[in-house]
Amino acid sequence: MCPCCGNDLSNVAGTICQRHQVIDLPKIEASITEHQVELVTCPTCRKQVRGEVPAHAASSNFGPGVMALLANLIGRCRMSRRDAQWIIKDLLGIDIGLGTLPRLEGIVSDSLGPSYQEVKSQIPVARVLGVDDSAWKERKAYKVAFIANTPGWAIFQIEDKKDHETAKLVLEGFWQKLVSDRGSTYSFYKGPRQTCLAHVDRHFLCIASRGGDSRLVGRPLLDAMDELWSIWKRYQKDEIDFEKMGLEMIPVQAKIYGRLLAGTLVDHSKTAKTCKNFLEVFDTFWEFTRDPEVPPTNNSSEQALRPVVRSRKTSFGSQSELGTTFIARIMTAAETCRRQGKNLYRFLKATVEAHLRGISAPLILAPD
Repeated sequence: MCPCCGNDLSNVAGTICQRHQVIDLPKIEASITEHQVELVTCPTCRKQVRGEVPAHAASSNFGPGVMALLANLIGRCRMSRRDAQWIIKDLLGIDIGLGTLPRLEGIVSDSLGPSYQEVKSQIPVARVLGVDDSAWKERKAYKVAFIANTPGWAIFQIEDKKDHETAKLVLEGFWQKLVSDRGSTYSFYKGPRQTCLAHVDRHFLCIASRGGDSRLVGRPLLDAMDELWSIWKRYQKDEIDFEKMGLEMIPVQAKIYGRLLAGTLVDHSKTAKTCKNFLEVFDTFWEFTRDPEVPPTNNSSEQALRPVVRSRKTSFGSQSELGTTFIARIMTAAETCRRQGKNLYRFLKATVEAHLRGISAPLILAPD
């Protein structure tokens, strides 16, 4: 019906078809597979013999789909076990006791073992590797969660200490280009290294905020960093090529070097010390101008660590070594699936099902 003249338009052919879609969920129900076994009496020896439930079903009353969903909620979405228990009950009508959840997490963790080792084996062959760390807690003991990553994968390792020897174990076999913050944990590394310039920028802001002579040093350093980020963004947008980006960075390097040199002479001891320390590692600021695969920041590592940090704050870490292993493996699977463009739930379900059946599980870096 025409709203203007009231003419019937039901038989008039349209010229434009406008679509409006509404996305909703169907009714979600859990499926239950019942395995019945008979008890029979042997007619020869009169011994009673009971049939056996298939091995893949006997290990738990809950199937791979339930385990995969729970691992996703607890491990990746950082839900408490009580919240995950409530979601499963509310969404699927499935009652799972709190004491059962750690056992199900253990099955998922065991199933992820081969994929975890697969990702770990990539560290020695990585051409550019980002690394970072954050605190973790296992019961009352403080530990350290390390992440090593490339654009295609990430692996989390939770260790007892944060020192050179532990970092060497985390990076075992790696010898190419390392991207990290300025922390002393990785100062042992003698290969090519890119210091995170986002961290450097924040140190320059601290210098400028001190006032006096420090401000006279820090303000020009911040201006130079603004120029650096502007050039980098133009390169990211393909407005200039890699060679042009490197050439435009040369005067920026000179400005930063000159101001750092001046900063070593100011009366403020912290400013002078920071500037001196920066000059000692000044060459590591610019690896990204020599290799297009090297980023100027360690943001990919920091961003991937945030779920671990939030998990530590909401769940107070893990309560056992098995729980710590589960966190490292589920976080590795979650972040690597994201970078590989894979569906985490489907991968976990297939992995758990293969594990329960005793067959080779799909590897996380294998193509779909």
